[in-house]
Amino acid sequence: MDKEVAKVKLVDRTFNYDATRAREIFAFILAHNRVTHFHFEIGAHLLDEATLALLDLVPHDMFQFEIGVQSTLASTLDIIDRKVNLEKLEQNVRHLVASGRIHLHLDLVAGLPGDNLASVLASIDRVIALKPHHLQVEPVKLLPGSPLRDEAAARQIRFDPNPPYTILGSPDFAYAELQQLQQISRLLDLTYNSACFNTFLAELTRACGTFSTGLAWLAAAWHERDLFRFPINRQAIFAAIADIIRTHKSGDHRLIESLAYDYARCERVITSRIPDFFDTDLSEDEQNWVRSIVRQRGEELRGTGVKLQYFACRFSALGKVAHGTAFLFLYLTQTGAAMQVEEYERTSL
Repeated sequence: MDKEVAKVKLVDRTFNYDATRAREIFAFILAHNRVTHFHFEIGAHLLDEATLALLDLVPHDMFQFEIGVQSTLASTLDIIDRKVNLEKLEQNVRHLVASGRIHLHLDLVAGLPGDNLASVLASIDRVIALKPHHLQVEPVKLLPGSPLRDEAAARQIRFDPNPPYTILGSPDFAYAELQQLQQISRLLDLTYNSACFNTFLAELTRACGTFSTGLAWLAAAWHERDLFRFPINRQAIFAAIADIIRTHKSGDHRLIESLAYDYARCERVITSRIPDFFDTDLSEDEQNWVRSIVRQRGEELRGTGVKLQYFACRFSALGKVAHGTAFLFLYLTQTGAAMQVEEYERTSL
């Protein structure tokens, strides 16, 4: 900490197994830290009231917790001898999320004994309901010396004999289903974990019934277009999702507009390259409203070194009234700082 190392990652797999020791180290860090970011792997179900109270004092973004949920299927957790009180785990994660001070990375593992595709999708829905910052879903690895590796033949679990020893199939999980889940996991990274698609994912959940059903549908369409093969930037992700909605969801207006809204919130919309899922047909009165706000904010920011750019559009499905609401997005940029986005709405009368 004295050397101001940027990140320290503690590799203890259950850092807070000894709650008193964990609190002692947390308190020492809080008393002496300057700029270092700390990463811990913890058991969320082991957090007691005293530890939670101490964690409520952690400055924003100083700590990151990685929490291995593994599965929400009690019978599977019993088989792998993982004694976890899921209700306590969820209660403590909700507390940490509500505090908003610690970045939470939750893990699920696919292919554990007794787990199948349906139960893993149900686990995804249960964990997403906790609103973690990051959710990772990975196939189980049968590491040499692990109990699951020793029991693999008896449990009819097939796995790659080469590192990282990934599962290839089991009586409960076909190889094709594991591949499907890996595609869903990849799409989780591209959408949910980026924190740029929150409105769209909420609408997709509404349209498909559950979060995992919506993500599975989107992953299948993604695979159909062979989009998993190559890296894809964020703007291209938005464009691909819009095309999928038009093709498979008859251009569902709420889905399209929620996607457009998220785009405007995380990407600066450039006037010369406006994506075709935006409606920019504003009335003269709305255009005057836009000019008035831009002029006022420009005056307020004069001399601050902040550059102001803007984009205006209309949303009807997301607006307050059926015939539409004008939205204005102001993009504030400054050297050495992340872009800030301000949002304004004006409902037409």
